[in-house]
Amino acid sequence: MKNTIIHIKQQLHGIYPEEEIQAIIFIIFEHVINFSKTDVLINYNTKLNEIEQNQIFRISERLKKNEPIQYILGNTEFYGRKFLVNSSVLIPRQETEQLVDLACKLYEKASNIQILDLGTGSGCIAISLALHYSNAQVTATDISTESLKLAEKNAMQKNAAVTFIHDDMLNTKLQGQFNIILSNPPYIIPAQKAEMHKNVLDFEPEKALFVPAENPLLFYEAIAQIADKLLIEKGFCLVEINEIFGKETMACMKTRMQSSVKVIKDFAGKDRFICLQKY
Repeated sequence: MKNTIIHIKQQLHGIYPEEEIQAIIFIIFEHVINFSKTDVLINYNTKLNEIEQNQIFRISERLKKNEPIQYILGNTEFYGRKFLVNSSVLIPRQETEQLVDLACKLYEKASNIQILDLGTGSGCIAISLALHYSNAQVTATDISTESLKLAEKNAMQKNAAVTFIHDDMLNTKLQGQFNIILSNPPYIIPAQKAEMHKNVLDFEPEKALFVPAENPLLFYEAIAQIADKLLIEKGFCLVEINEIFGKETMACMKTRMQSSVKVIKDFAGKDRFICLQKY
């Protein structure tokens, strides 16, 4: 195992920060031989068999080309559960866990409520909420049929009751009444590409990441209009936002929906979420 770990570090040196390489090593060993972090440290001098070693080498080769570890392994952790992911969906981020956490605090766990997740991707938001709110009816939409297929697999694996609908939030045909509408829509402008890692730019779906520079808030306009139509009185709309457009996004949504509104910061202290409550 020692030589294999050294090999991984050599392969990934200069591509990932040292701390991230160490974290990746633990993820690889958990996936390939079901070793925890403690197991790896205790069994550092244990010899791997040829099949295990070759599997790890293939993973490190793909990592060397900047492919995200989550796509290579086919899953990722989100809100305490493992979700299937592939290149048709974004890899869920820690910030989005905070969005789910905010939604989980809006009502009692056993509340009989209606929830709508716009642009569901892997389904991680909708499924997490369906498992938290035991009596909720959860609907999730996406424009990508491939994303919906994966989201349905995730829901089936976790026995989560979610209704998935193929729909475009910019030209929606949705109907109904909801207590919570939430979304993590595309919000990155092209100028921010220079700040992003190759493993995101080269592998994650562009349509789920980027918006036109000339209209960076188009999805928030659409979400606010949907929420204004479909939210019940005193219902909530929660969205993840681009930190550089906090005030602009708040103003944009406020003008399209009669509501109270506030910007909420993420764990890094950046403007990351907007919560609106319909009048």
